[in-house]
Amino acid sequence: MAPTLPDVAINSATNLLNLRDIVMDRAEEEACREIVHRIPMSEKLRNFAEEHGRRYDRVAEGRDVAVPASDPSPSHGRPSANLT
Repeated sequence: MAPTLPDVAINSATNLLNLRDIVMDRAEEEACREIVHRIPMSEKLRNFAEEHGRRYDRVAEGRDVAVPASDPSPSHGRPSANLT
């Protein structure tokens, strides 16, 4: 059975609504990412990130063994309010 004009119109409208939801989700995610980037990083967290990067480089080059870095925050990587 061939699609009729109302079928095509309904399918087009459905596709547009689905695309709109996808675009809105992406815009939401981008806005959240920009907000998070505006939060200043504490010196303690900055130092932890730098040391973690250096350790990762040493492990990747084979100059160090992979030992889990100590996490400065109790929230498993997410900065807490007391990191100043």
